[in-house]
Amino acid sequence: MRIDELYAKLNTFQFIENYYVAIKHYGDDEEETAMRVLKLYSEAGKIAEVNLDTPYMLRTTYSPFGERTLLERQALLKVLVEFANTPIEQRHSEVYFAYFNDLHHLPHFIKRMSNNRLTDEMIPMAYLNTLSEEQLQSYLFTTSEMESFPKDYQPRFTPDSFVKVKTFDEMIHELDDRFND
Repeated sequence: MRIDELYAKLNTFQFIENYYVAIKHYGDDEEETAMRVLKLYSEAGKIAEVNLDTPYMLRTTYSPFGERTLLERQALLKVLVEFANTPIEQRHSEVYFAYFNDLHHLPHFIKRMSNNRLTDEMIPMAYLNTLSEEQLQSYLFTTSEMESFPKDYQPRFTPDSFVKVKTFDEMIHELDDRFND
């Protein structure tokens, strides 16, 4: 299970109020290891955590987890175990630019607005190269995020589809080739 798929599944649990990634430090001073841990909270407090950088590590020994119904505990535990069993190299979420070409064959990049609505912007390729990291994030989508696009805009990952996708790495490589010669 990829990290973006985990987040999409966690969003379906109505009892999960919040989740975020924290850095935990393990070991002594000489061999200290930092690991990313996803912490899950309900109104009553922390209910679970799962390690993002190490397989098979999760924890549900918090009292708010025990206060959930049996079905809620089983459903959450099933998702967390599936993620914890996923090898680290398969957890990486590919990110994509979603775009389409207008009648003049100019690319329109789909952008996420602050209220999570989508808009499109016709922007020159050179401009993409000047965006800050935060600005660039508004143009990037994971596979699970693209599944929530309006029906007509859902990319189908085929060359003839209306909305096309290009991975972030491909787009950056293309920009470097085009503008840094």
